[in-house]
Amino acid sequence: MKSGALLAGLGLIAVPTEAKPTLAQFEALRSQVPGGIVVCQPMKSLSCKPVAEDPTEFSCGYREKSAAGGWNKKQVTVARDGDTWIWLDGDSPRCATKPEKLN
Repeated sequence: MKSGALLAGLGLIAVPTEAKPTLAQFEALRSQVPGGIVVCQPMKSLSCKPVAEDPTEFSCGYREKSAAGGWNKKQVTVARDGDTWIWLDGDSPRCATKPEKLN
């Protein structure tokens, strides 16, 4: 894990920098909607990069399985908020309250 250093008093304190979301964290974020958890289409090829203006924000690209069986490109921005991740903007995931409604 990367870390930065902060001068505090007479010594240096290691301060961890923000880490990008893990695959598990991103998949959990995709499936959260107001009022509950839903089932989302399978995804692959997650790649997140920090947004230059804010070290807690990440631009993430991934592929989501379409109903026709192909893989659609998706692009989103997520942010770290304390111990949780929030979805800021971008393509909405294809999700439903019941798996059979995805097709």
